[in-house]
Amino acid sequence: MYQSDINFLLCVNQCPEGYHVENKECVKECNFTSKSIYYIPGIYECLDKCPPGYYVNNNTNDYQCLKKCPSNRPYYNGTMCSEKCPDGQFVVEKFNHYTTFKDEFLQQICVEECPTDYPFNIPINGELYYKCLGQCPPDKKYWIEDSDNQRKNCSDKCEGEFKFVNPGNQCVKECNDTFKYFINGTENLICHSQCPIDHPFHNSSTNICFEKCENYADFNTKECIDDCSEPTYKYWGIYN
Repeated sequence: MYQSDINFLLCVNQCPEGYHVENKECVKECNFTSKSIYYIPGIYECLDKCPPGYYVNNNTNDYQCLKKCPSNRPYYNGTMCSEKCPDGQFVVEKFNHYTTFKDEFLQQICVEECPTDYPFNIPINGELYYKCLGQCPPDKKYWIEDSDNQRKNCSDKCEGEFKFVNPGNQCVKECNDTFKYFINGTENLICHSQCPIDHPFHNSSTNICFEKCENYADFNTKECIDDCSEPTYKYWGIYN
C-alpha cells in the first residue's frame, strides 16, 4: 500500500525555498557555532566565510556575499560593506579581478593610505575623506604634495605659498634650477627651462620672462640689461 508520508532521500538540482546547502545536503539551518550565515544570494550555501572575490554585507541576521557592495552601503571597509569609511581614511576604486565583466564591479574600498599606483587624491562626500586616483582629473589637474601626510592633493590652481607650477603640474614654492624661468602676473606661474617664444627675454636676477625689455636686451643671452656693454652696439630693430 502506498504511503504519502514515507520519508526518503531525493537528489535535487537545488534545495527548496527556505533551505540552505551544507555539506551537499539541504538543511533548514546552518550548523555554525557562531550562528552567522554567510551565503551567496540565489545559492544559499552555508559558508563559514565569503569566498575570494566577494564582499561581506550585513543583512540583519545573516551575511550576504556580494560581488559588489550595495548602493546603501557602497564602501568596503576591509571587513564588510559600510555606509561610509572611517574618519581619516581614503577611498580607492578597484575592479573585482575575480569577475569577468569588470566595469560592472568597480568597488570603492577604504584604505589607510593611497596605494603607490593611486597617489593622487580629491575630497569627496563633503570632504569627510579623500578618493585616491591614478592621476588628477582635468578640472583639478594641479597637485600639491603634503609633506606631513605624504599625500598628493589635486587642485584647480596653484596659489598662496605654492604658486609656481613645475613640469607635471606640481605646485611648488619656487622654481628649481632646471626650470627656473616664469612669466609673472599669470594665475599659475609655470616654471620653464627657458623663456617661451612669446616672452623670450628675462631678468637674470629674478628669472622673470618678458615680451620685451624695459631698456635693452642682450641679443645673444636674451637678458634684459640697463645698457649695452663692450663690444656690443645699440641697435633699434625687431627681434626674431
